[in-house]
Amino acid sequence: MEEPGALDQIRNDLEFNSLLLVDCAARSLHELDVWFRELGLLRQRQDLRLAVTFVFVITPDKSCTAIMSEALDMFGHDADYLVVKNLKMGKDFSIYENSKLRKRLLEEYQGKEITLPPLLERTVVLLDRHDLGFNRALVDDRVTVADRSRVRGFLEQAYLEFDPVKERLSV
Repeated sequence: MEEPGALDQIRNDLEFNSLLLVDCAARSLHELDVWFRELGLLRQRQDLRLAVTFVFVITPDKSCTAIMSEALDMFGHDADYLVVKNLKMGKDFSIYENSKLRKRLLEEYQGKEITLPPLLERTVVLLDRHDLGFNRALVDDRVTVADRSRVRGFLEQAYLEFDPVKERLSV
């Protein structure tokens, strides 16, 4: 995002797509905030039928809470918030779970939380090695029957987690 106007394609794509998922680097919030203000996107949300949802895929370390706090301070009630606890990276989310930030996120901003199950590392490496997405992995002969079953189970669990919050991810 170092080139001026680099984010403009996102705005252009809003004309033709009802849902855009933008993966930003953790420390790009300031640039995103400046861009939103420059284009007046938050003021135009109603006209554009634009919903802004920040999805924070967190790990057990405290740097995740700092980024979330920064987003709340910048965007406040102009956005929705979804926290995804990624069990692949660990299971102890006590830093986040015991934080004032979590209470603020859930109570003041009506944020939501879900938990993604882990997927066996060997399976992840196999899919990455063959550049396979989850759906392709279910039918690809290079994926063992056991790994296909594991991926299917992972997807079923993930869909169950996302189901109650799907309104935050659609228009």
